[in-house]
Amino acid sequence: MSDSNKDVTQGVESGEYYRDAMRWYGTMYHSPISERAILIIITCLAGIATIMALIGLFMLLPLTENKAMIVRIPESLSKVARVEQMTENPSQDPNLIVMNWFVGNYINVREEYDIDKQQMFFRRVFALSSPVVYNNYVAVYKRSDSPTVRYERHTKRLVDITDISIQNSEVMKEASGNTPEMLQVKAQVKFVATEESPTESRNSLWLADITFRFSKIHVDQVTGAITPMEFKVTGYESKQLGLE
Repeated sequence: MSDSNKDVTQGVESGEYYRDAMRWYGTMYHSPISERAILIIITCLAGIATIMALIGLFMLLPLTENKAMIVRIPESLSKVARVEQMTENPSQDPNLIVMNWFVGNYINVREEYDIDKQQMFFRRVFALSSPVVYNNYVAVYKRSDSPTVRYERHTKRLVDITDISIQNSEVMKEASGNTPEMLQVKAQVKFVATEESPTESRNSLWLADITFRFSKIHVDQVTGAITPMEFKVTGYESKQLGLE
């Protein structure tokens, strides 16, 4: 018997031959399966890490500068009622004084432009105008050449009233025949509009024709009760007279 056969015979008798066969089988078949599983796990982890890195990169791009926007919030707690003296001459007609004040205030909120105050301007015009007049005002801001398009944030339009002239005033009558303390008034207002931008300032002369309802001020001499006053614009047109 050759030496190799003796070694095999001894290996079979001692069991070493079978152990070597099992090790060889494990090396050839079992090890690749476990290595393949480990490789799949590592590949999956690497893929997840790559996807997370790409997501982070896309969140950073494009690299733009985010500029802060200042939002002004009015402090309502600091607002208090304020009484203004409209005239120093007690002999003047109080109705005429109040009419002039309302007309001037209406011209200001309707003709001025300030992007930070536009919401307040719209509310004020809505409160003092008839539906038709307010819709005409809103239509101006829907046009392609609206003040918002022309001025945006770089320009403000300020109004300085130079003259208020009451053209006509007549008493309005109810259907019942009663004559309330209500007037239909027509007035003309001359004002200067100033367009201010960081680079220039331009003045122009304007004329506005305004028609409004006005309830005369009435105080009950016995009870002291005041009749609720009304000011409502029923017609409005403005035109430019020229440049100053």
